[in-house]
Amino acid sequence: MILELPFKGTYLHMPRLIRYTTGRLALQAITALLLYVMPLFSFATNQHLPLLYIEDKGYQLEDVMSFPVDSFTPSTLSVLNLGLSSSSFWIKIDGQPLDEVILLEYPLLDKVSTYVLDESNEVLRIIHTGDMIPFSMRLYPNQLFVFNLPKEAKTVYMNVASHDHLLIPVRTLDNASLLKQLSAIDLFFGAFFGIIIALLFYNTFLFFTVKEKAYAFYILYLLFILFSHASLNGFHSRVLFPESPIFANRFLLISTALSGVFAISFAIHFLRIRFYAPIFYWPLRFFQTIYLILIIVTFFHLSSRLTSYFDILALFLALYGFVISVAVARKRYRPAYFFLAAWSVFLVGLTIFTLRNFGVLPYSFITNHMVQIGVASEVLLLSFALADRIKILQKEKDRTQEIALDISLENERIIREQNILLENRVRERTQDLIRANRTMEETVSALKETQTQMVEQEKMASLGQLTAGIAHEINNPINFVINNLKPLKLDIKDIFALQKRAEDILEEVPELLNKFNEEKEKIDYQFVVDEINELIDGIEEGARRTSQIVVGLRSFSRLDEEDAKQADVSEGIKSTLVLLNNKTKGIIDIIEEYDTDNVIECYPGKLNQVFMNLFSNAIDAVNSRVEEDIKHQPKIWIKTLNTGENLQILIRDNGIGMSEEVKQKIFDPFFTTKDVGKGTGLGMSIVFKIIQAHKGQFRIDSSPGVGTEITVSLPLIINPQSD
Repeated sequence: MILELPFKGTYLHMPRLIRYTTGRLALQAITALLLYVMPLFSFATNQHLPLLYIEDKGYQLEDVMSFPVDSFTPSTLSVLNLGLSSSSFWIKIDGQPLDEVILLEYPLLDKVSTYVLDESNEVLRIIHTGDMIPFSMRLYPNQLFVFNLPKEAKTVYMNVASHDHLLIPVRTLDNASLLKQLSAIDLFFGAFFGIIIALLFYNTFLFFTVKEKAYAFYILYLLFILFSHASLNGFHSRVLFPESPIFANRFLLISTALSGVFAISFAIHFLRIRFYAPIFYWPLRFFQTIYLILIIVTFFHLSSRLTSYFDILALFLALYGFVISVAVARKRYRPAYFFLAAWSVFLVGLTIFTLRNFGVLPYSFITNHMVQIGVASEVLLLSFALADRIKILQKEKDRTQEIALDISLENERIIREQNILLENRVRERTQDLIRANRTMEETVSALKETQTQMVEQEKMASLGQLTAGIAHEINNPINFVINNLKPLKLDIKDIFALQKRAEDILEEVPELLNKFNEEKEKIDYQFVVDEINELIDGIEEGARRTSQIVVGLRSFSRLDEEDAKQADVSEGIKSTLVLLNNKTKGIIDIIEEYDTDNVIECYPGKLNQVFMNLFSNAIDAVNSRVEEDIKHQPKIWIKTLNTGENLQILIRDNGIGMSEEVKQKIFDPFFTTKDVGKGTGLGMSIVFKIIQAHKGQFRIDSSPGVGTEITVSLPLIINPQSD
């Protein structure tokens, strides 16, 4: 099936359009992820505090305070890593300059009891928190643990325990730095979860169009990957189950196991393992069974040993999946190459993360977030693979149509020969005619089967309608978010104004004003106000970037710049050639020669439309020449030349060329030399108007049977300023 794109004046095959859409989505998503990651690097210089620790053997705070310093073990790493342990530990922070707050950056701790002491070892503050305490009881509404420090604080003791890995990354910060740190972390995970959710919706649309099991299992895999990484980074307590800490702690293992179960099912169907590598099928089903058993055990028992089973199984399954993808790829099954690339990236991220959990690698930004980066890359590559399946199915449909045509031609030949023979040897060839009729019946039966397969393949053609509507469907809800942000800001501003007015009124009643100020201090009013503003800004930024992703899905030729700007013309030429790569790669030789300086004042989007029309015409011209002479080698030459006043773009082809009569009418609206339905006749008319808008010149040199050379001369500056 061919999809006509009126706004580009050309045609694209549906699989390539889907890959183009997914590619633009991936590019925008990765760009957004990198932009969100960058703020985190600003905290790389904030080193974690060196800690002392001792295993808790039923000690009370008074016992630990009485221990000499050499009773504690100093951490030998930048971040204290106690691995998987069923014990709790006492952590001591002493002899370090302490700021306003302490930030404990690891969210998967069941219990964190903090004791703040002054110089005389008097207890100033006791704070009990952790994953086993409802989220609403935390002083700071964040998945990480934050502790306020009085000015008199000198020594801090922590008693920590967890069924998961015991990592104790501790920083001391002021309130301003804390807010930036927490906001940057939320932005990073917002970008990561945004990628997963966007791909989840995208592949859901594909599933309802294609109706293949592989898409269904991939959607479920994405869903539980989303849940498992939300839990892994503490969002299960903050967002999913804030008042159910017992279930929230189990949900991490359950969602991890279910993502493994559906990843196995997806691999079985996507790689066609029962056909290409049947030896691996039953071991994979065995892994699924182990996962299901571990899920059941998780509901009744939660321990560090169970967590280690999950880690080992996940790492072993990742390695096993790599071996399977290599085995299938060796059978030259195209989807296996995509799967191998995606799984390799995921395996690297998972390996680094697991080695960090077991203390082999140090705790750092890379080791702590490599699994998210690996997963984001993996799901993007797998989405590419699923989109590529559309191309495979399209080829199968084309092959089916070719077979049907060959069968039809063969039937015609057989009937013609039989008619000639019947005229001369009716009696002698009666038996031959019977056998020929039997052959015809078998052929017709095969044709009916082929037609049935064509009907099934036709379902894939409707996929293009889905891709064309993705940008519109995503744009509606994000516009809803953007349009509601401004009223939300105004409402919050009114609330703050009302609160200020209340304070002015309360000044007349000092007792109530003092009580009101005490309540504000309890909730740290200024921090809450700052955080609300930061969150609204974060939501607005996320909505804006999502809107950019939607805009990126549209064709570059639909850009409608109102003002001219400086742009590199060679970049526009190269990007246009990339879009036409499917029509030129391996078919037409493209010889490119660019001047060193190709920057001019122009409307880049409109110039891209010019290049698209000119290159499309050149491609059609050389292809028509090849149809006349199979041995002809099609070529297109592209050259730019900066003369100091103008930039000349020369486009030459060795196609069929044009007569003088055609050259005289080439810019007339609706004039075309192409067959009916293959051209609108508006392409060169639009090109001429765009060149006029740039105050440029257009020249055509062409001869039938020789080729065509087009020279576009554009001024370096459209509107030069007068002296």
